[in-house]
Amino acid sequence: MAHRLRLTISLFLLALLLSCQTGALPSAVPPSATPTALQPGPTLPSITLAPTAIATVTPTPIATLPPQELNGQTIEFWHPWPGAAAIQAQAMAEEFNASNPWGIRVQVRALGGNAALSDAAALALATGTAPDLIASTPDQINAWQKAGIPLVNLTPYLQDPTWGLSAAQQAEFYPTFWLENSNETGQWSVPALRTARVIYYNQTWANELGFPNPPRTPKEFRNIACASARSLRLDANPDNDGLGGWVLDSDALTLLGWLWAFDWQGIPATDNQTYTFQSSQAQAAFEFWRGLLDQNCAWVNRSVTPNQAFANRQAILFTGEAGDLSLQSRLMARANNQDAWVILPFPTQAQTSLLLTHGQSYALFASTPPRQLAAWAFTRWMLETSQHARLAQAADGLPLSRSAWDLLSTVRSTQTAWQPLMQSLEAARPAPALASWRTVRHLLEDAAWQLRQPYSSQEKIPAILQQLDAMSQEVQP
Repeated sequence: MAHRLRLTISLFLLALLLSCQTGALPSAVPPSATPTALQPGPTLPSITLAPTAIATVTPTPIATLPPQELNGQTIEFWHPWPGAAAIQAQAMAEEFNASNPWGIRVQVRALGGNAALSDAAALALATGTAPDLIASTPDQINAWQKAGIPLVNLTPYLQDPTWGLSAAQQAEFYPTFWLENSNETGQWSVPALRTARVIYYNQTWANELGFPNPPRTPKEFRNIACASARSLRLDANPDNDGLGGWVLDSDALTLLGWLWAFDWQGIPATDNQTYTFQSSQAQAAFEFWRGLLDQNCAWVNRSVTPNQAFANRQAILFTGEAGDLSLQSRLMARANNQDAWVILPFPTQAQTSLLLTHGQSYALFASTPPRQLAAWAFTRWMLETSQHARLAQAADGLPLSRSAWDLLSTVRSTQTAWQPLMQSLEAARPAPALASWRTVRHLLEDAAWQLRQPYSSQEKIPAILQQLDAMSQEVQP
């Protein structure tokens, strides 16, 4: 185990180093879908949320620039979104270019994924060609800040009487998303797009097995998974024996969801503190995860994707991204599968919903005052309700604000798969924004790989958790 974990870290650091030395940037991924049009919707009942806190720093007034300095500025915007989200982001930039009164032009570069974006940004920063605006993950933004990369403190822009957002406008955004890159020194990013790690659940199949309600606890999740796997073993088709249940995956966010479902509290508050995996809660979560495999209630997929297995009725449950909801709808139609299905938050021991969110935020790299202000003008436009709701709709993303909730509710009112998730935003819990999470998540995935091997067992869990503690301390930035 130690050798494999050390190998993971070595390869990870090597890849990071090479990203600063390679010659060409990754090519953009061509978009592949057309975003759904978004129409204004009715106002829903208000949601009780705590007001959004604003960083308590003294803002520096934005210098008034002569119009000729701001007019005609060209800025670069990089993002990781593929498909329909990339199409929508490009269309929105073109709309801004055609309508903004300053003649600002935004050039968009779509990198097609978070890893490709990080690699391209590392090379650009090393060669002094960084973009003006980037949409990246909160942990990556914190890593840049921790490394001394010159990011722009957005607090003066947000609080500026001409260019900013009022306290009421800021409070419209869900605090979970707004505060991910906010600390005592200021606001270093603002939310761009959020999705969630979720559970895809076949309601029709579950009803046939005698489960009229979605799972509320890990135990109920296991009962449904085991019952569906048993039903395939007992049917007349020997080819599906060993299928059914949950398609087991080792994604770090999936494991984090189960750890939190068992009330694990091992994420440190800051990068100066250490992760704690050795605990009864983590032990219980890993035993649950391995137990599903030992009881033949989960299976490791090697021939088809989890999405396709779900569409083929080879799995009643799988963990995936909310952003794949449109893809799943197409796969179900292609498989002629008429089953009703939804996407669910993680069930917890306390019978509550745990919505594990993650995504990207807008951050500005320091340049010149005119270019920074031009980049902020585009960012502020993208933060308008109608704009960030359009992007969320195209990407099957979550609403970032209460007002976006209102707009998206009409579009998604006929998409029954969304309903459990739309009701769980108050329970949203973001993935760690710590710089260290960029490395620790790979350790967690490596531990899951080890645990799912045929030679592994529940007896090995304490040693795996001990090794996780040791390695996470070793790689702390």
